Amino acid sequence: MVEKDYDLGKVLGEGNYAQVKIAIEKSTKLKWACKIIDKNKLEEGDEEMLELEVEVLQILKHPNVVRLKDKYDTRKKLYLILELVTGGELLEKLMSDGAYSEQDACDLFAKVMGAVKYLHDNGIAHRDLKPENLLLSDKTDKNSIKIADFGFAKIISKLAARTDGKKLMETSCGTPEYVAPEVLQNIGYGTSCDIWSMGVILYIMLCGFPPFYDENMTKLFKQVMHKMHDFPSPEWDPVSAVRLWQTAVTGASGADVVALATATAAGRKGPYQQNAREGPGDEDYGCTDLGTQVGGGPQQR
Repeated sequence: MVEKDYDLGKVLGEGNYAQVKIAIEKSTKLKWACKIIDKNKLEEGDEEMLELEVEVLQILKHPNVVRLKDKYDTRKKLYLILELVTGGELLEKLMSDGAYSEQDACDLFAKVMGAVKYLHDNGIAHRDLKPENLLLSDKTDKNSIKIADFGFAKIISKLAARTDGKKLMETSCGTPEYVAPEVLQNIGYGTSCDIWSMGVILYIMLCGFPPFYDENMTKLFKQVMHKMHDFPSPEWDPVSAVRLWQTAVTGASGADVVALATATAAGRKGPYQQNAREGPGDEDYGCTDLGTQVGGGPQQR
């Protein structure tokens, strides 16, 4: 039982079927977070999704991914001992402080993209990257970032191969403002959907608002499918890292985006660094008309 190894303390948060408590490891006195899942409250499909999430977390060992240390499975409850992060969500940071400086945004983006590439190198797609799922380890360090919440994650090797031999995901899922165009096309998609989502997050970090937004989902999906965004003044006037955003949302590989993000964060000048108001049009960086027919939409939380 979990109580043999950990002292459980105050409640840190609660959800529909889970509660998170502080957990102090008896042997080391180190603090962890204990996520307690009540199996009786799970709905149809939740258990399978939870099992996959645990399997994914057991695979991943990266400084910018929330770590799963232990699990205790009983008949009624599942206890997950997770890395304790106390800095809150990136979304909360953006709402309280506004946009990041360009340097800080590029530093943070480079770190998270390194973790995203690590996921993909291990055959895992997150499928729900957004500021709410990027957690700050420490409130005093705005660059101490961790990817969390793998509830929509997929292990690519477990997918059934299609007639063409490819293993692609097909479920439309994620959060509408961050979902990639290929997810909405209903023709199958790969791990690049995460890179698109990271591009949207970068845009928000640089200016404080999303590139695609509409309360009407059909109009929002049309914006995403057509890449209907701009770089409004004055928010984008001082921003020079437009190429980094463009690269992230035009199908570049994770390795290419990581390399570009690292170079941008280091302040290396190059053709990708130019003022947004003087940046290239869609035709210069591969944006194509994906059509106006949007079938369905992503599953929401």
